[in-house]
Amino acid sequence: HSIEYLTNLKELNLRINNLSSLPESLCNLSNLQTLDISENPLSTLPEFLGNLSNLKTLNISETGFYVLPECLGNLSNLQELNISFHDFSSLPKFLANLSSLQKLNISFNNFSTLPEFLGKLSNLQILDISDNPLSSLPEFLGNLSNLQTLYISNNNLSSLPESLGNLSNLQTLSISGNRLSSLPDSLGNLSNLQILNINQNDFYSFPDSLGNLSNLKILNINENNFSFLPNSLINLSNLQCLDVSYTKIDHLSPWIGLLKQLILLDLSGLDLRSLPSE
Repeated sequence: HSIEYLTNLKELNLRINNLSSLPESLCNLSNLQTLDISENPLSTLPEFLGNLSNLKTLNISETGFYVLPECLGNLSNLQELNISFHDFSSLPKFLANLSSLQKLNISFNNFSTLPEFLGKLSNLQILDISDNPLSSLPEFLGNLSNLQTLYISNNNLSSLPESLGNLSNLQTLSISGNRLSSLPDSLGNLSNLQILNINQNDFYSFPDSLGNLSNLKILNINENNFSFLPNSLINLSNLQCLDVSYTKIDHLSPWIGLLKQLILLDLSGLDLRSLPSE
């Protein structure tokens, strides 16, 4: 008897094996909801995957194929798709059919642009486009009104679209490791933001509107060119972790003592000669 007889199977994890192909009998697993075939030397994905109509999670990260089969567009119940660690430079249009998608990971690929249909995946909650050669982001990203987490670290970005300020449900924004020297004022509209990572960029300052992020708990601005902390940060009354290490700050304003919720303050690698005493 083969695996095809496990008709009650809901989750199948084949991660980190040496599979070069998948048996067609897998299409009989009609109750399958989670399939992880990541880190296998697969040269192609079989068309029958499109018949797994109950599939909610598909992880095909770090496999050997170069083309996504059109059958994936049939997976109308798919909620999570991970195609990271490939050499894809474009996303096929049939992915626009995945209207139930909540989590999409396309990190560690070769995307230099993003397709417009991405802005129509209105149920997306988590989008990871980090570690690609993106030099700009399209305005339509601001249409993803349900987005809660956005990872765009380690790209080649020198600016961000103002429309990011429309992502009113965003809780985590990571834009570290880019070439950014300024932030759009609209980021101050992200009233639900709790984590902001802007480390390893070219910032000399940031907009006063960041002081409006009253729910921010973690702010990482380390490895930038800041020489002082803007007074607007005094309004971040819920801040618990602040990392300003390896910047050009050489003095601290006394108002730092008003951030009563701080649990972690990283001031390493600065040129501080003294600490404020009052």
